[in-house]
Amino acid sequence: MALRRRQKVDPARRLAFLSMLVGFLAVALPVDVIATERDQDGDGHEALRFGGDDCDDRDGNRYPGNYEVCDDQHHDEDCNPSSFGYRDRDGDGEVDVACCNRHRNGTLSCGTDCDDGNRAIQPASQVCDGLGVAICGSGGRFERAACPRGTVCVGQPNGTGVCMVRPDGYIAPPRFNTMRMDPSRSLPEQESEQTPTIRKPPLKLFEKLMH
Repeated sequence: MALRRRQKVDPARRLAFLSMLVGFLAVALPVDVIATERDQDGDGHEALRFGGDDCDDRDGNRYPGNYEVCDDQHHDEDCNPSSFGYRDRDGDGEVDVACCNRHRNGTLSCGTDCDDGNRAIQPASQVCDGLGVAICGSGGRFERAACPRGTVCVGQPNGTGVCMVRPDGYIAPPRFNTMRMDPSRSLPEQESEQTPTIRKPPLKLFEKLMH
């Protein structure tokens, strides 16, 4: 039986047809099919690998210029770890230590108010920690310290503590839980390993034309 010879396609006609097909697909396909690869999370910012400015193209709530909020999950909404939102419930002008962002090297940028429920406690303020004190450090963490020799910590009505000579009938306050306001107690938000589903244009027609 004689074999049927494969008809040779004119290269010019093939090129013209491909150009027409590409033009048709560009009009017919939804815009998101074409742009999804460059902006997988759909936040309007292209991924860094395509020359864009989206630091995390898997998170639609993380892009430059987004509003940064205070959260204890260390979520960076605006691609700037140094900004961590603003919350000042006690009105003392200091940002709550629970407002944090985590840098790539693991360090935290946080507010400096060790206790955002008490306006009397600000950086360098101290509270009683048994006989000694716990001082609100610049990083928003309480750090234990001893009162000067011959003095003990006496609690004040506003919640702070003062080292002074032991008064008559003095009862030592309980130890202070220095981990209570430690911003590192929260675990960093884990980035999702899942990537958005991307709809791809039909390629079988192209494959048939090129063979």
